[in-house]
Amino acid sequence: MALALRTETISKNSRQFIVVASRSWVSMDARVFLYDKTGEAWRLKKEMQAVLGEKGMAWGIGLHPEVREKPQKAEGDMRSPAGVFSLGAAYGYDPAPPRGSRWPYRPSVAKLLCVDDPVSRHYNEIVTDSSDRDWRSAEPMVRTDDLYRRVIVVRHNDAPAVPSGGSCIFIHVWKDGKTGTSGCTALALNDVEYILKWIDPGAKPVLVQLPEPVYREVQAAWELPPVVTKPEI
Repeated sequence: MALALRTETISKNSRQFIVVASRSWVSMDARVFLYDKTGEAWRLKKEMQAVLGEKGMAWGIGLHPEVREKPQKAEGDMRSPAGVFSLGAAYGYDPAPPRGSRWPYRPSVAKLLCVDDPVSRHYNEIVTDSSDRDWRSAEPMVRTDDLYRRVIVVRHNDAPAVPSGGSCIFIHVWKDGKTGTSGCTALALNDVEYILKWIDPGAKPVLVQLPEPVYREVQAAWELPPVVTKPEI
């Protein structure tokens, strides 16, 4: 069975895990657990709340073994990608990241876009708008609201991008705790900033995002941390 495949590169190379667990494939609400790993020991640093895509989750393309089972992430499906993913750079409206952050950061400017047109050669890339654009659709990284005030890129479907496999997936600020996203993972501003200050490039942090029943099924094979309800003091 595809889900039973072992993956040798996730927990062996990474020492920080952002675990996002929902009740089911169609759940919009999720719990977030931040784990540090020292040797073979896991330490739960903090627990948070998040919202996912309006229609829940679907299998994405990341560090985990290929899964052919449905649902599969597709462009415009309003689902967050499920699986294990490395993180890309952070972006935001402010000229600098939160004080204490070591994560690569780039201030968003008016012409910065994330291309979501599957036929573009820049599909699923963040680029600066130019006269030689080949896309018909792109998301502005500077919005009229605060959703992209702090953004961390989730490296779903980028090695290279599969056309229509889903694009522009971020950890970003939520509208509120009851409104789903178009496919991203959203948290309160303070929580996004906490994550930005916590993640360490040297620890190779990863995002593990799964419905909780699936998480428990693959936990041992993928060598993932346990899902618990209370952080250690």
